[in-house]
Amino acid sequence: MLELDISNQVATITLQHPTVNALSRAWADTFHRLLDTLERSAEWRILCIRSALKVFSAGGDIKQFAARLDAPDAGDLLAEEALYYQTLFDRIERMPQISVALVQGVAAGGGFEIALACDLRIVGSKARIGLPEVGLGLLPSAGGTQRMTRLIGRGRALRLIGGAELIPSEEALALGLVEWVVPDEGFEAAAGAIVRRYVDKPLEALQAAKACIAATADPAKDGAGLEAEAPRLLMGTKETQAKINAFIVESQRKQ
Repeated sequence: MLELDISNQVATITLQHPTVNALSRAWADTFHRLLDTLERSAEWRILCIRSALKVFSAGGDIKQFAARLDAPDAGDLLAEEALYYQTLFDRIERMPQISVALVQGVAAGGGFEIALACDLRIVGSKARIGLPEVGLGLLPSAGGTQRMTRLIGRGRALRLIGGAELIPSEEALALGLVEWVVPDEGFEAAAGAIVRRYVDKPLEALQAAKACIAATADPAKDGAGLEAEAPRLLMGTKETQAKINAFIVESQRKQ
């Protein structure tokens, strides 16, 4: 269903629940356990979420929804499930480390909400993504309406969500839903090279950058204050000191 690998300071969670990586309570429980494992480990810097299948994830299991249609508490059950997935995706978003979704194939509904919970999205050239739940008379209720709107604005979010659109990767890039589109041929190598850019940066500086950027969306936080305080903490770290010293040596060498 899910697999965790930590290698070369990259933690990778692979979705592998045939046939379309459908979401379920058992799936979410397993994901929580993997995040528990990561919180106890200091051997990684970046989290990647990918799929072992031809699709990233088609989202919730529609057959489960259909089985509940006649139940008097069907709406209550669905609302409860939405809150459950929100808790998981919020946890991904709030991790101090940077997270990256590696998306190939279809990422729809809850499947794309996973990617939206990540900090960055690398998408294959043949991918199709979106939140089509309105087409079934439902909503993307695991954070999709909120995260998509923050990324691309109210009008564009309403266009895509209200129209139940699945859009190609290049259009998603133009709209600002994803950060990179890379060819499906050689996807792993191209995505891996992008991820290494962040692995090779000082961890504390990356975490401070993520915290300051996140503060812009939280009125309760003083982003400018976080910015001002960050140098006090970063100048005391070994990685920052090593990077500055290496920069000075290289600058002197070039003179």
